[in-house]
Amino acid sequence: DRPDFIEIAMGLDDCLISTLFKDEEYATFWKQFWGARIIHQERRVQPAKEIIPWPTFVRGLYDYLKSYGVSFPDNPESDLYYLCLKVIMIDPKLDAVSIERLLLVEKWFGPLIQAPPQTVVITPITSLDSSQSLTIENLSLTLPNVPSQTLTPTINLPTLNTPSSPSFIKSPTSKQ
Repeated sequence: DRPDFIEIAMGLDDCLISTLFKDEEYATFWKQFWGARIIHQERRVQPAKEIIPWPTFVRGLYDYLKSYGVSFPDNPESDLYYLCLKVIMIDPKLDAVSIERLLLVEKWFGPLIQAPPQTVVITPITSLDSSQSLTIENLSLTLPNVPSQTLTPTINLPTLNTPSSPSFIKSPTSKQ
């Protein structure tokens, strides 16, 4: 008994999403909320979505993380974790969350759920000092009854030329 085309299309879509992500949690999350769906009335497959509006995405993410003890903030627009997550997740070219952006987030921050300790990590940029060092403090949503750890990596940025630098603007007649 061979599978029909709809079953094959669903399987291919699931395989595609599973192979995109290194961490199975990201793949499971994306497939659960935005994976391929069978539209029974039309007997066709709606492929997995690739771009999700921020409000829809963030509700799905918090619903997914609910089983790990993470709840949606009461006042999201004043919640530091929520705001950092928003900045990290939204693709500025699309003003939405894309599967490509989530792949970058996985690359930047690693697994969605880190075990042990089981922690959902959101890492905001907290300062940029005059020495061009970018300090990042690890803010984590710790799952119930599990200790968390804190890291503070530093990234050195290249020196930026500014209008006050003599080399920023050169006239066509200036000698080098």
